[in-house]
Amino acid sequence: MKEPAICNCKRLLKLNLIARVRSLVVLFIFCLVPTISQVAQFADKVPFRLHVLKEPYGLDPQIYGATVHSYLLQNLHRGLFKYDNDKGLVPDLAEKCSRRLKNLQLTCTLKKDLRWSDGSPLTAKDFVSGIEFLLTRPQSLVHVSGITKLKNANSFAEGKFQFDKVGVKAINDLTLQFEFNEPEPEFEYSLCQTALSPRPSSEKQFSGPYQLKEWKKNQSLLLTKNSHYPAGENLRPDVEFLFITEDSSALKLYEKKQLDFLRRLPTALYKEWSKKPDFQSFEILRFDYFGFNKELSSLEHRKQLSESLDYEDLQKIFQSIGRPGCVALPGSFFKKDLIPCVNYRNDSLKNKLTWPKDMVIGYSSQGGDDHRRVAEWLQSQWKKKLGLNFRIQGMENKVFLSRIKDRPPTVFRKGVSLERPTCLAAVEIFSREHPENFLKVDSPEFEKILQDLKQTSEGNHQKELCSKAVNWLLDQNLLIPTGRFDFFTLLNPSYTGLKLNLMNQLFLEDLRSVSIK
Repeated sequence: MKEPAICNCKRLLKLNLIARVRSLVVLFIFCLVPTISQVAQFADKVPFRLHVLKEPYGLDPQIYGATVHSYLLQNLHRGLFKYDNDKGLVPDLAEKCSRRLKNLQLTCTLKKDLRWSDGSPLTAKDFVSGIEFLLTRPQSLVHVSGITKLKNANSFAEGKFQFDKVGVKAINDLTLQFEFNEPEPEFEYSLCQTALSPRPSSEKQFSGPYQLKEWKKNQSLLLTKNSHYPAGENLRPDVEFLFITEDSSALKLYEKKQLDFLRRLPTALYKEWSKKPDFQSFEILRFDYFGFNKELSSLEHRKQLSESLDYEDLQKIFQSIGRPGCVALPGSFFKKDLIPCVNYRNDSLKNKLTWPKDMVIGYSSQGGDDHRRVAEWLQSQWKKKLGLNFRIQGMENKVFLSRIKDRPPTVFRKGVSLERPTCLAAVEIFSREHPENFLKVDSPEFEKILQDLKQTSEGNHQKELCSKAVNWLLDQNLLIPTGRFDFFTLLNPSYTGLKLNLMNQLFLEDLRSVSIK
């Protein structure tokens, strides 16, 4: 018997209602699932968090460009060039540069349509303004390599000339010209420094890939991308710099996922982290050493301290790639790739010398746990091998710098990040007038080697002179090199594009979340 027609209608209505409900449920679920573009927008709003040791006093590139806040300032302010480990010197705000007049003139063309972060035009005059500002601040000159090589730069700084006599001019909006007193083959590397970036006319102008979004006093700085910067990844996220003094505190925050980049992992934790995807290792060009003060005026005193150390033992303790006791410079800088080293004497040392009564190993606490551990190792080695008693003294960085300038500890640890990937950049820090010459080196013989190195551009001759300069320092036993310097860092695996170059300059223009496709 057939069902009545009205029953078929009810069934159809019921089925239609169920189908509509299902469609609404599917639509609702679909709306909850973000699209790729929505994921990108969300990721773009989550800041990438890293840290600096302390809060900056300001963001002026000419005043603060050579400070411990370089990671921050390098991403707010950019100059004509940047250095890439693989490509070498790469134009940044410059299109190209060329040399003329026997290397006494350098002409740079800027990229077209450069703009500050506020949209106003950025021209060659802004670079000239930055250099003029630096030359009116004598304290700036000691921190900015190359600037005093410009024609009449020192005379202007001393008030002898007007600025229009200095060897830097804006020929037009796109053309910048430099003139030198004598050939300066490494000046292009100087143009990578933040201090030689264009000078902003207001605190809201930035020339780098980021601009200031928010400054929370005593807490953090939040940066957002500068859409007018002419290079880099358009999807780069906001970046937040937290102010964290202690490495241990920063590590705890990283483990809690409140930091995305730990700038310095203590070597004691190398084995724990080295196999994890977070672990990153960056070679940094530095000249780190333990120097001796004038109390140890005798070559024999310094020689005994230098040769009593088992450097291979120290290398094992700190997972060093290069052996301590050897200078932290590439083999390609030297004749036959032979890196100069101080060597351990594995025979019984007989200490018959008279030593100062109160001997101290000093270091800056800014160096973290590793600097303290090395000082403790030195203390134990000299006690064991020579029967000497050294006190260890860690100091706040400003106190430490003042101390080693006026009355340095018996032995002190010092290091310099090189501003240029050249041998000259490393050895010139011990020249007579250099502000980093805390060893008080004052030798006509050494100055002659440096002068010859400055004037040669021939590769083999440069290697010969580099070997000669470094071996002179080691033969005098003026210092103990700490060996090749590598930064062990941790990076959140969900980010890519962060770059650290050999000069410890941080680049974030290609930073992005790997979840963004």
